[in-house]
Parts: sequence; structure tokens; C-alpha cells
Amino acid sequence: MKKNNLFNLILLISFAYFISSCGNTNSSNNDKSEQDIVGNEIELGEEMVEEIDTVDYKASVDMGTEVSNINDETVSQLRKKITITKSSSPSVLILGDSHLMGQFGENLHKNIHSLNIFDIMSISIGGAGSATYIYPLKNSCCGYSIRESLKDEEIIDRVRRVEQCNYKSDEIVGKEYDGRLSNFVKEIMPEVVVIALGNNFNNSHQNLIDIIHGENPNSEIIWIGPMKRENLDKRIRAIDRVVKDNSLFFVRSDDVIGSDTLTTAHFFGSEAKRWADAVFERMRPVLESYENELQGSTIQL
Repeated sequence: MKKNNLFNLILLISFAYFISSCGNTNSSNNDKSEQDIVGNEIELGEEMVEEIDTVDYKASVDMGTEVSNINDETVSQLRKKITITKSSSPSVLILGDSHLMGQFGENLHKNIHSLNIFDIMSISIGGAGSATYIYPLKNSCCGYSIRESLKDEEIIDRVRRVEQCNYKSDEIVGKEYDGRLSNFVKEIMPEVVVIALGNNFNNSHQNLIDIIHGENPNSEIIWIGPMKRENLDKRIRAIDRVVKDNSLFFVRSDDVIGSDTLTTAHFFGSEAKRWADAVFERMRPVLESYENELQGSTIQL
């Protein structure tokens, strides 16, 4: 009888965790374990694509307080309270995959925020490539996160989460924007877009640039190169084509942290911070140039 009661208790706790592990959140203090992702590479002609193995994708990045059963009214309330819109402050939009979901993305967001120049929104989708962002955004692999911070906002412990889910749910990412990157860009009109993609898929890079510049031709785009050792040359070549064709600012991860430290998985802890710090220092002059523009002119709303 006691064994049955214990089994029922464990089952109840497991079920409660499952139903609460996906949703919108604005908490900023609870932590959970980092994720990892395993990819099996498939060569397809000139482009290399990856088949993502979601089974070994561990419970996601340091989650905040999770809210289940988010309804339209709740989403609307969150939008009124915290969604970035075009304001007197310049803005940065960051797009990425699971690396951005983890400690690398957290530290990169904090570093940019420390300049106290920008409103910042960071969208990270597990298993994402450029193609993920040219279609309606969906959590079709292994979780996602949207972070947000406003200029002058005090970040306590970690960056505020707007939406977050730590497993595949096939739900729309960015519900307030109908899951469309074009709507994000149109609403925010970011001065800078930072792209941290290329570890999972090498296709559709130009399509991604076209969507961004189609809504805001003046957005300056910074592309952070991949840090995955396998087939690195192919990954770099695919990105380098669009960098040259569109005059983008390219930060090569293998350059700023050294190719001997590249990994097949993810950076964690101090290594993730070292990667984020090195990338930030390389693109810092581009970001700080907007402070000079603000000091020398008045922004028209």
C-alpha cells in the first residue's frame, strides 16, 4: 500500500512539472540546468544541413517562473507591460539558436545592455537556422526563449524573459507578433540586428537578410560566426557570401576565441562568458557609435 502511494505521488509530481514547463514569463531569478544539442550532419550538395536529435536535448536554459495555460488576455496584458516598441532609445534585435538560449546568450545580452544605449530583444529557438526565421516562428525542436530589457532598466540576476518553453511544443514563438520576424522588425525598427546562427543549418541566410532589410533597410546587421568545429570552413563560406554581398559586420568566433577552443556542443559557465565577452568586444565599436549619434542629434518620434 505504501509503495502504491509513493508511486502515485511521484506520478503526480511528474505530471505537474510537465504541464507547467511551457509558457510566458517575466520572472528573472530562478535557475535550471543548461541544455545541450546533438546534431548528425548530412551533406547535401554545396550546403551542409543538420538533422537535430531532440531526444538528447536536456531541459532548457535557466528557466524563470513558468506559467501554463496562457490565454489571449494574459498575452495582451504582457504586451502592454513589457513589449519593446520604437521609442527615443535605439534598439537591438538578437536572433539565434540554442547557444543564444544558454549562458552565451545571457552574457551577450547583459554585455550589450551594460552600454545603457539600447532597448534589447533577444529571440532564441533551439535547433534554429536562418530558415527558421523566414517562416512563421515555431518551437518545433527543443524549446525557445525571448528575453527583453529596456535602456536604464536594472537587471537583477538575469535578463527578463517574455516567453519561454523548455521542450518541443510546436507553438508559435512571439505570439504578440503572430510569430513573424517581419512583424518584430516592423514594430521595433532596430538600429542593429545581431544574428548568431550557422551552427545548425547553412541555408537561407540571404532570405533572412532580405526580410530584415525589407522592413528596415537601415538596420545594421552583425553576424556572429559559428563555434562548431565540424565542417567549420563550409559554415563560414556560407555566411561569408551574404556578409560580402550585403556589407554586414562579421564576427568570427574562431577568430575571437581561437579555433583550438571550438567545440562540437555548447560552451557553459566561464567558457560561455569568455565567448560572449570576446564577441562583444569585437562588435563594441559598432554599438557605441549609436551613443555618439544620440549625443549629436535629436531623434524624431
